[in-house]
Amino acid sequence: MRRLADIEREAEALPAEEQAEVLDFIAFLKKKRLSQSPKKLFQTPEEIETFLRSVAIDVSDYRFDREEANVRLNDVNSNAIAQEYGKFI
Repeated sequence: MRRLADIEREAEALPAEEQAEVLDFIAFLKKKRLSQSPKKLFQTPEEIETFLRSVAIDVSDYRFDREEANVRLNDVNSNAIAQEYGKFI
């Protein structure tokens, strides 16, 4: 907790207006950190279904095809690897 004590000591030496700026900066950092953290949009299948209904997407005939998904995933991964590898050539 040495850093916390250092921050407190330094902040106490500042005029009140500048102390307020330090607090504003801390609030900015917290907001920035929260906005960068991944967010889970949906927690349950019901929430997904509610969302899909809200944007009027008909998925009643949709069937998940694992093989097709794996092919697309492999294509994406292959492209990403090729792009990354190309940086070193």
